Amino acid sequence: MSSGAGDRMYFDDIAVGDEWTSPARTITETDAMMWSYMTGDWTSLHVDEEYAKTHSPFGTRIPPGMMTAAISHGLLAQLRLFHETALAFLELTIRYRDVVRVGDTVHARLRISEKKLTSKGDRGLVRLEQRVLNQHGGVVQDGEWLILVACRPTAS
Repeated sequence: MSSGAGDRMYFDDIAVGDEWTSPARTITETDAMMWSYMTGDWTSLHVDEEYAKTHSPFGTRIPPGMMTAAISHGLLAQLRLFHETALAFLELTIRYRDVVRVGDTVHARLRISEKKLTSKGDRGLVRLEQRVLNQHGGVVQDGEWLILVACRPTAS
């Protein structure tokens, strides 16, 4: 399993089974509030401690799951795996497996599960399994990405 950056990886450079791990990041109260300001998501479960104490199965506010997904995407982007070679982000699925709390430290993993050259021949579809793990190694989110990646240019 690689944890280093793969700057400017082309479709030709990857193989099914390749895997990468992102740096880690601690989720803060500021993250949760900035998410609410940025998105307009003022759901009581995320912003109202008194409401969450009595109505949440967790007994406290929890950061939005979409925020964790966005943070994990940013952590993986730091690896620069497909920097300047990713042509499009085509699909995203997310499954929420466990709650993330303020103070949890998360990191993400990507694994190539499928790759297929398109009919154009100069790009390919890459399906990646994505997992977000907490500081205990528990999977808090998982899902799949489908991206379109350029092939290595040929000499003319």
